[in-house]
Amino acid sequence: MAYLIILLCAFLSCAKVTVQGYLSRGNINNSTDSVLANCMIFAFTSVLFAYGLRTGINLTVVAYATVFGLLSVSFQAFYALSLKEGPFATTTMIINLSMILPIVFSVIFYNEKVTVTKVIGFVFCVLALFLNVKSDGKKVNLKWLIYVALAFFSTGFISIVQRIFAKSAIGGNKEQFIFFGYLTAFILSYVIFLVREKKVHERTFKFNKKTVMLAFFVAAFLGIFHFFYTYANSFIDAIILSPSVCGLATMLQTLAGRVIFKEKITIRQVGSICIGIVAIVLISL
Repeated sequence: MAYLIILLCAFLSCAKVTVQGYLSRGNINNSTDSVLANCMIFAFTSVLFAYGLRTGINLTVVAYATVFGLLSVSFQAFYALSLKEGPFATTTMIINLSMILPIVFSVIFYNEKVTVTKVIGFVFCVLALFLNVKSDGKKVNLKWLIYVALAFFSTGFISIVQRIFAKSAIGGNKEQFIFFGYLTAFILSYVIFLVREKKVHERTFKFNKKTVMLAFFVAAFLGIFHFFYTYANSFIDAIILSPSVCGLATMLQTLAGRVIFKEKITIRQVGSICIGIVAIVLISL
């Protein structure tokens, strides 16, 4: 059951990124466009999970969800700024390493066991992720370092908040958690959009049948991913869940890039997939 959930989460993550790639191409040309597209995605995600209100509003769930939503927007903003200021490969690797935060948290607070085999598997997973990214020649600077650190901790704490919520007495209210989380993310993103639009008139993003449909599917994959990922956090150890989902999703994205976008798979990426498979096997032992 656990491995089926992990595989499903990896597939949903890959599907979300793939459809978002379609949405981005030719439609998102600057930061304002990106924020506006996120507004639409967050709004759709929230609406799709509005049925979570059928049992009444739980204020504790709202509190968890609000923190989740704020961290989600924080990550999106600082990750975008990191990519703008510094090297893509290094930024992506550092962000991927954020999965160590929920692992350390779970070992300390939930007494989850970490074996030598799992640690080796984690190292292999990091190596696989490293081989899968390409350098763009940009150099690091202090501003980039601050942005990437904030993005690193934002996404790491998202996983921690999700884990605490999933293991709490109210962890069964996943639909309401997602609804309020992305409602918060939508409101904050829309405020950011209005501020940016007032200062910089650079918006080129257009609402049409194609962009709305793609945003809806991104939202559906995003929401369903977090539904099952939150559920998985309630019973799967972080040392297994985080690296396995991340590694599998990366492998699936590489294959999707080849099949859908006709991207070339390099020798490094083939090596990444092979090492990633070994990593997942070791982590699962």
